[in-house]
Amino acid sequence: MMFGLILLFSAQPLLEFSCVFACSFATVDLINDLQENQRKATLSLLANAKEICAKHGIIAEMATEVGEPKEAICEAAEKLDIQLLILGSHGRGAIQRAFLGSVSDYCVHNAKCPVLVVKRPA
Repeated sequence: MMFGLILLFSAQPLLEFSCVFACSFATVDLINDLQENQRKATLSLLANAKEICAKHGIIAEMATEVGEPKEAICEAAEKLDIQLLILGSHGRGAIQRAFLGSVSDYCVHNAKCPVLVVKRPA
């Protein structure tokens, strides 16, 4: 079976702070440190996924963007001309999805390419 390029992608949500918290406690340096730590954790996760792919003979590349995950994923899929978008599902129930939203549901309805949503094993 022939595969095209596999792209391991993660969207890092913007760090949001309420005005009270940001004005009272958070300095620019603290916010920058938090964002840098988030970036490092994301790159580490992607590197682990890339290593798993390599162990199975799959060549993968890594990419990450900062922004609202559901929008960043759809934008990246379009910009990079992704042929199939594969997303994991958190397995949230209907009530949690109603309050928190669903990245996979958003992508199913808004991505310009086919989307495959993979559930966690039971």
